[in-house]
Order: sequence, then structure tokens, then C-alpha cells
Amino acid sequence: MSWKVCLFKEDTTMLAQDWMTSTVITVDVNESIQDAINLLKKNEIRMLPVMKGGSLMGIVSDRDLKKA
Repeated sequence: MSWKVCLFKEDTTMLAQDWMTSTVITVDVNESIQDAINLLKKNEIRMLPVMKGGSLMGIVSDRDLKKA
């Protein structure tokens, strides 16, 4: 079932953990933009959490990087 279907059904039993990605691919704040682009392409993902010392600093998306 897609998330759009859940919105229209107003299914209050669904939890974030039911839809989350458990294996998260990240990029370090000190890695290059090219490294981030390569990770996005290689893993066929659109968003990449940016980490610093185990803490989430932000998220970079394929749309963000197309502007770079």
C-alpha cells in the first residue's frame, strides 16, 4: 500500500517505523558534493542524510545537487 492510499484511508494504526528505511546511507559533512552525487546514483536514492560525528546535520537531495 502506498503512503498516498494511507492518507486517504486515514489509517491511524500505521506507524513511521512501518515505512522507514532501516539501512540508512549517509554522507559526512566533509565529503565532497561529487561523493554525495555518486552515493545517490549508486544507491538509487533521492535524499541523503548529512552527518557529523554521528549527529544529523541536515539532508541533501538530488534536487539540491542539481542546483550545484
